[in-house]
Amino acid sequence: GRFFPVAAVETSGFLRARASGPAAPLVAAYVAAGDEALLSDPVDDRGLEALIPGTQGRRVTLDTDRVGTRPRLSLNKGGTVRFLLLAVASWVAFWLVASRSPRARLAYCRGMVICGTLLVAVSLVGQWWIPQGRTLLWVLDIPYGKSLGPFVNRNHFALFSAILLPVSLCLTGLSVVRRSAGAAGSSRDEQGDLGFALGAVGNTVLFAACTAVLLAGVIASLSRGGFLAAVAGTATVLLLFTRLKHAGLLVVVVVAASLAAGVALWPRQDLHERLGTLRDGPETLSARMRFQMWRDALAVWRDYPVCGAGFDSFRVVYPVYKSSASRKTALHCENEYIQLLADGGIIAAAMGLACGVCYVFLIVRRRDEDDGRERASVLRVAALGVLAVVAVHAMFDFGLRAPANAVLAAGLLGLAVPRDHRQQRPGNPSAESAADPGRMRWGRNHLLPLVAVALVAALGAGYWRLAWERDRPAYLTRSSTQELLACVNWTPSYWYVWFELGRRCFAAGTEAHRLNDGTVADAFYAQGLVCFRQAQQYNANDYALQLSMAEIEDQMGNRTEAREAAQRVVALRPYLAAQVAGYLDEPDL
Repeated sequence: GRFFPVAAVETSGFLRARASGPAAPLVAAYVAAGDEALLSDPVDDRGLEALIPGTQGRRVTLDTDRVGTRPRLSLNKGGTVRFLLLAVASWVAFWLVASRSPRARLAYCRGMVICGTLLVAVSLVGQWWIPQGRTLLWVLDIPYGKSLGPFVNRNHFALFSAILLPVSLCLTGLSVVRRSAGAAGSSRDEQGDLGFALGAVGNTVLFAACTAVLLAGVIASLSRGGFLAAVAGTATVLLLFTRLKHAGLLVVVVVAASLAAGVALWPRQDLHERLGTLRDGPETLSARMRFQMWRDALAVWRDYPVCGAGFDSFRVVYPVYKSSASRKTALHCENEYIQLLADGGIIAAAMGLACGVCYVFLIVRRRDEDDGRERASVLRVAALGVLAVVAVHAMFDFGLRAPANAVLAAGLLGLAVPRDHRQQRPGNPSAESAADPGRMRWGRNHLLPLVAVALVAALGAGYWRLAWERDRPAYLTRSSTQELLACVNWTPSYWYVWFELGRRCFAAGTEAHRLNDGTVADAFYAQGLVCFRQAQQYNANDYALQLSMAEIEDQMGNRTEAREAAQRVVALRPYLAAQVAGYLDEPDL
């Protein structure tokens, strides 16, 4: 492939530097790197050696000849750790819900819908009446993003609301079933499934109101992907209620029709303008940008077809493959299916497809438990509605990368998973205890999830900086040089790491030159130039970076390289031709 980041920065022993000022911590950082290889692409076939005075004859070497010596499974170790932590947390939520009885699962649905609706309602206050500004619920300041409620990204808020929408709709229909059952003389325990002493009509009104608030949350986000996901979830619930000939079908249809009418009559013009762009489809700017990112992500997969570039590596690999001249970078490729292929290769894509097929096959062939047939069927409809929401939204955005959405969706998907059928067989002594949530086997239903929670907490506490910060420019800018060297090892293809390291080298060289130590200054300038060229190679379509490289190469006396960088600037931004005209002259012979 064209992309094998494998060069190394290493030291050959313990070095002591005479240089003072910024030069001293820089050399110390190289010393602290030890013999650990830091992978990157070769930038010079001859390699580079910088002799640092005061090292007792030893050298600090930037070795570019060790190509392909250390293969790796991820080009973003921090992102992979982050992804694995999120996967474990989602599995815990799925396991906890799937191990519950139907009645306990219904209580979980009820609690999630009520709490989620309250959170969405508070977020709407911050959106329309008491602006929360660039904060999360008026409490936590954020440096970037368009926050809405507790989410930095409004599209993620839309997914949160859309996930709960089909569940709330199912609870509305189930309240009608319990009302009919109450009229037929059902037990008080069955009528208490919804858990509120409001009566059947009161419960119906309550969950219908929750459904309306959740839809308002989707509308407030102005997220087209969130709106399409909400439509998919609602349509799935309507279709399945129709096939089940459910007693709550009429109420579900009425509520859904009321919601559609509310959207059509919504007084704010920005909603209608936003939804009107759906008619243009692929012609919109947002769609064209997404198509371009998807093509670039597929290019990543073609270079890493089997195992991918590593989970959550798109943000550090994308600048290498970016085909557009836009300076805008991307954390994800706005399509979870394509990113799964790029990050995990054929292996991860096959595993994801197998899990999805097995899940659908499992719940479609599920037989309702004897105790609670209506309850089990409604839970299955709710889970399939959530699955539709997640599947549609994943085609346009990366909302599942938000931990709240991933954990919530995983828990609700566990609603439809059948319990151990061996416990349901007549005559099985454990069947009676299986029907009672308080008598479930503690080890299976509690111990393993608690162990997983402890594992996630321990890993999160130990790796929070490594997993959450080492691929973020804000952290790299303020980190020490020693930490930058470690970041090169964790994200070897990330251009900003190399750019910042080159900037540190040039700063150290400037300080050494001020102290009249020309040998040290030349060594740092040479190493800084190598780092800058690495950054240039990994982000070739960033015109600002190419402009900086033209200036740097010209300062170093490399007229040919400066001219090539200036030509790249003109190719990316023709209106800057006058600004780089001085670099476009033929080099002196």
